[in-house]
Amino acid sequence: MYKKSIANFFITEHNHSLGGETPSDKPQIEHVLPQTLTEHWETIFTKEQHNNLVHTAANLVPVTQKLNSTLSQKPYSEKRTLIVQNSMYKSARKFVDEFEDWTPETIEQRANELAKWSIQRWKFIV
Repeated sequence: MYKKSIANFFITEHNHSLGGETPSDKPQIEHVLPQTLTEHWETIFTKEQHNNLVHTAANLVPVTQKLNSTLSQKPYSEKRTLIVQNSMYKSARKFVDEFEDWTPETIEQRANELAKWSIQRWKFIV
């Protein structure tokens, strides 16, 4: 999803559907599982899992540019704290509230939730 031009639209629509704020700046896209594996992240994800999951909608959340640069490749526990304390986007705060850990299984769980939301959101387009 990330490499498609629809990514910002998708995460913004999801945020709006939750009654989230509408900051005037275009959101930055945070890859919760970073685009580059670090030693920490390699203990949780294989290279194959990383390649398959890193750019999926389930791994993306909206953040401000300032927060995005702070999050970088930090472990999920640190990202979670920073998002709770600093995120302007309700969907990002809701995300870290719902997921204590970020693993291949939780990405799949979030993917299923986003798929259900998408079907409801755009049910008349088909």
